[in-house]
Amino acid sequence: MSLTRKAIVVAGIIVNQKCEVLIVQRNPNEKNYANKWELPSGKVDPGETIKQAFEREVLEETGLKVKLSSIRWPTSQFKYTIQGRTETRITTQKTT
Repeated sequence: MSLTRKAIVVAGIIVNQKCEVLIVQRNPNEKNYANKWELPSGKVDPGETIKQAFEREVLEETGLKVKLSSIRWPTSQFKYTIQGRTETRITTQKTT
């Protein structure tokens, strides 16, 4: 039996006044993609808005408290395989 998990995932680009972009490096002890660089991202928790989820993820991953000033939410779906396990990610939100 094969199960497909669906999750709403937030990711974003944070740019400061010097036009520098924030990227984060995954923990070397991570099970998947250890030491890889990526944009701040993560799953939306039940009852959480997209904005709340992104601000929480940035805080958790970097210790930075951010407030979003502009938001664009594309809809996308993609599948990936990690160690023989295939997952589907779906992100669907309105552009605000």
